[in-house]
Amino acid sequence: MGYSRRIRQKRLIPVFFFLPLIILATISCRETELSSDHMQPSPTPINPSIIIDSSRDIMAELKSFQFDLSHRKGAGSPMEGFLLVEAVGLIEKPNMISVEATMLLGNLTTKGGIVTIDGKTFILNPLTKEWQRVESEIGLLNFFDPQEGISSIMDSILDPQLIESNDDSYIIRGEIPAPSLSPILGETTDNDVTVEISISRDFYLLTNVKVTGRLNRLDEDGLVRVIEISRFNQPLYITEPETE
Repeated sequence: MGYSRRIRQKRLIPVFFFLPLIILATISCRETELSSDHMQPSPTPINPSIIIDSSRDIMAELKSFQFDLSHRKGAGSPMEGFLLVEAVGLIEKPNMISVEATMLLGNLTTKGGIVTIDGKTFILNPLTKEWQRVESEIGLLNFFDPQEGISSIMDSILDPQLIESNDDSYIIRGEIPAPSLSPILGETTDNDVTVEISISRDFYLLTNVKVTGRLNRLDEDGLVRVIEISRFNQPLYITEPETE
């Protein structure tokens, strides 16, 4: 009987000796598993230049779009003899443009417009409110090319920085030379201005451009120009206006 008890004691000694090691090993493995479960791969940094390049290619292929120009922290953009307060434009390739604008002539708020279709140009006289056909491109159409302006903006952004990325858009900020906007606004100053653009995450469409800084020597201090772009590749139904 004593002999059997000694044998059982000898067998228990190794078990009690290794039990703490077994417990420690089990805890260690469990902690490793928990740690692995909570480890997430580092997100790939977003390169704003690649986003801009992708958007530029997409925008160049558009057949039609609408743009809305408005202003903040100022009345409007000085043009030839008037102040452009806001404008809505329809662009349809290859050669159809319709623009309706709200302008200030001195203290008088009035409406103007331009339509060009297949080389024929019509203007809405802001004083008589009547459409007239003109034989040559005048005023706005001497320089106005919104699609070229959009491409120029995206080609010219210096040191682009991604400032926000949400479920809908990438928002990128940078600097551009003021003349990059000449296809939209005509003659500009030679300084750099700040631009902030929004590009949709799903189709890389440029949806918003905000330009802060002086583009014209007559600009008010702090003037911000906002261009919103929409109705991508939708039918716009640009037609010739009725004339007298």
